[in-house]
Amino acid sequence: ERGYRGQQAIDTWQMLADNHSDDFRAAQGLEKAARLALNMGDREQSERLLARLIAEYPDSPMSPGLRDLQERLQEDV
Repeated sequence: ERGYRGQQAIDTWQMLADNHSDDFRAAQGLEKAARLALNMGDREQSERLLARLIAEYPDSPMSPGLRDLQERLQEDV
Protein backbone atom coordinates (compact mmCIF):
# COMPACT_ATOMS: atom_id res chain seq x y z
CA GLU A 1 0.00 0.00 0.00
CA ARG A 2 2.89 2.35 0.68
CA GLY A 3 4.05 2.00 -2.93
CA TYR A 4 0.52 2.65 -4.14
CA ARG A 5 0.28 5.82 -2.06
CA GLY A 6 3.68 6.92 -3.30
CA GLN A 7 2.60 6.45 -6.90
CA GLN A 8 -0.59 8.39 -6.20
CA ALA A 9 1.50 11.27 -4.87
CA ILE A 10 3.72 11.15 -7.96
CA ASP A 11 0.66 11.17 -10.21
CA THR A 12 -0.78 14.14 -8.30
CA TRP A 13 2.46 16.16 -8.65
CA GLN A 14 2.51 15.37 -12.38
CA MET A 15 -1.11 16.41 -12.73
CA LEU A 16 -0.26 19.75 -11.11
CA ALA A 17 2.46 20.28 -13.71
CA ASP A 18 0.15 19.16 -16.54
CA ASN A 19 -2.75 21.37 -15.53
CA HIS A 20 -0.91 24.42 -14.16
CA SER A 21 2.34 24.54 -16.11
CA ASP A 22 2.65 28.33 -15.66
CA ASP A 23 2.50 28.08 -11.89
CA PHE A 24 5.91 28.12 -10.18
CA ARG A 25 4.78 25.16 -8.10
CA ALA A 26 4.65 22.97 -11.21
CA ALA A 27 8.45 22.74 -11.24
CA GLN A 28 8.47 22.03 -7.52
CA GLY A 29 5.90 19.29 -8.05
CA LEU A 30 7.99 17.60 -10.71
CA GLU A 31 11.03 17.76 -8.45
CA LYS A 32 9.08 16.18 -5.58
CA ALA A 33 7.71 13.51 -7.91
CA ALA A 34 11.19 12.70 -9.24
CA ARG A 35 12.70 12.45 -5.78
CA LEU A 36 9.81 10.31 -4.53
CA ALA A 37 10.11 7.97 -7.51
CA LEU A 38 13.82 7.60 -6.78
CA ASN A 39 13.12 6.93 -3.10
CA MET A 40 10.64 4.25 -4.15
CA GLY A 41 13.31 2.61 -6.28
CA ASP A 42 11.82 3.59 -9.64
CA ARG A 43 14.92 5.02 -11.29
CA GLU A 44 13.40 5.05 -14.77
CA GLN A 45 10.41 7.13 -13.72
CA SER A 46 12.65 9.43 -11.69
CA GLU A 47 14.89 10.02 -14.71
CA ARG A 48 11.88 10.78 -16.94
CA LEU A 49 10.52 13.26 -14.42
CA LEU A 50 13.89 14.94 -14.01
CA ALA A 51 14.30 15.20 -17.78
CA ARG A 52 10.85 16.74 -18.06
CA LEU A 53 11.58 19.23 -15.30
CA ILE A 54 14.85 20.32 -16.91
CA ALA A 55 13.28 20.53 -20.38
CA GLU A 56 10.13 22.41 -19.37
CA TYR A 57 11.63 24.63 -16.66
CA PRO A 58 15.23 25.31 -17.72
CA ASP A 59 15.31 28.59 -15.78
CA SER A 60 14.13 26.97 -12.57
CA PRO A 61 16.55 27.61 -9.72
CA MET A 62 16.34 23.89 -8.96
CA SER A 63 17.54 22.75 -12.39
CA PRO A 64 21.35 22.87 -11.89
CA GLY A 65 21.18 20.55 -8.89
CA LEU A 66 18.72 18.29 -10.63
CA ARG A 67 20.93 18.02 -13.70
CA ASP A 68 23.66 16.74 -11.41
CA LEU A 69 21.23 14.23 -9.88
CA GLN A 70 20.13 13.10 -13.34
CA GLU A 71 23.74 12.57 -14.42
CA ARG A 72 24.46 10.52 -11.29
CA LEU A 73 21.40 8.39 -11.92
CA GLN A 74 22.56 7.66 -15.45
CA GLU A 75 26.11 6.85 -14.33
CA ASP A 76 24.89 4.31 -11.77
CA VAL A 77 23.09 2.20 -14.37
